[in-house]
Amino acid sequence: MLRPPFFVFLLLFIFYSCQETLKSKASLPTEDTTTENSIQARKFLDLGMANYANQKLDSAFYFYNRSKILSKLEIDSLMIAFNLVQIAVIQEVFGDYLGSEKNIIEALPYSQWDLRYQSSAYN
Repeated sequence: MLRPPFFVFLLLFIFYSCQETLKSKASLPTEDTTTENSIQARKFLDLGMANYANQKLDSAFYFYNRSKILSKLEIDSLMIAFNLVQIAVIQEVFGDYLGSEKNIIEALPYSQWDLRYQSSAYN
């Protein structure tokens, strides 16, 4: 007869200990890792993509370049690689092949972790 009260006590103890850890995890403050520069860089990137879609390549070049500068401050390598590839595509459209090649070569170290940008740079 000693087993059932012992198992009930053990079950209640496990239930209570699980509830306590859930409360402590819920009370931890969440860290906001986005900074003002990363938010602004994302806005410039969105503006660049919108202008690129509307065939306003000079404005798209400007916004991609601004996004690249802010991304370098935040050390966001994938966004830098994307911006550099897009800038190189725009330069190629305008006939600036040397500048396009320079930006693609600059994008290669930043695109090491993502094969999409790396294959785009090599193409």
